[in-house]
Amino acid sequence: MPVSNTPSSTNPAKPQRVLIIEDETELLEFVARYLGDAGYEVIEAQDGLSGLQMARESNPSLILLDVILPKLNGFTISRLLKYDDHYKHIPIVMWTWKDEDADRQMGLYAGADVYIPKPFSLGKLLESIVALIGPPPKSVKSDDQSVADSM
Repeated sequence: MPVSNTPSSTNPAKPQRVLIIEDETELLEFVARYLGDAGYEVIEAQDGLSGLQMARESNPSLILLDVILPKLNGFTISRLLKYDDHYKHIPIVMWTWKDEDADRQMGLYAGADVYIPKPFSLGKLLESIVALIGPPPKSVKSDDQSVADSM
């Protein structure tokens, strides 16, 4: 029997799991609900240390990672994951209020695949996720609503 080389992002047996590491509860819940409605399985962490542990234990398809976090910052989390052969394959979308060029460079140097400044539009966030891991199992209407306008 031939072995399928279908990417896991299109395999209906394996859900696309997004880990959100964010300490702002309202933002975390809002984006988790949006991505869940889109069809992604969402898991959450509210500090850097538990987020790193969840990333290592849950094998997410993608990580949405804030930079300014209690216990361990996003730059460190990204470096620890991206420079480890077991986790370097996991795409990281870094999102933060830190929007200076030096911050962006540090985020990309730490291994972030995409760096998105806050506030951001949900449509652009979803576009970044789709570009990295494929479309969600069920489609959601892509709006260009800003997260800052929605909360």
